[in-house]
Amino acid sequence: MKYSKKVMKLYLQQKYQNRKIDIIVTQSVSAAALLTEFYGFFPDVPKIYLEPGANFTVPESINTVTINAKLDYKQATQDAVNLINPKELIVILDTTNDMGRNFYQNLLPVIGNDFPHLRIEKWFDVPTETLINK
Repeated sequence: MKYSKKVMKLYLQQKYQNRKIDIIVTQSVSAAALLTEFYGFFPDVPKIYLEPGANFTVPESINTVTINAKLDYKQATQDAVNLINPKELIVILDTTNDMGRNFYQNLLPVIGNDFPHLRIEKWFDVPTETLINK
């Protein structure tokens, strides 16, 4: 593992060491690959790999779900909700690109219509430094 990946792993472990993590969701090939390289990274936390790419090999875990492109947003959201039964969601999106806009246009209406009991906190187009501080 490259030095920067080790630093990132240590940073995340330190940042969240005293917080309960309910679920980890990755989106994209690079995020899925990075998480799989973090051996032992929050091993008991369910993980969802969203659009991890055609060549992605799912890590052996009973707490893992893979959701590929051309997904059924309603079913994908239902799978995620069933996996951990959250009361709230933090949705982090970069709506300045096509992928972010697609999520915004397709995912949020499903959550709002079919899962009205979930409180949604929207972190849209938040600069990286602000995200890290949040």
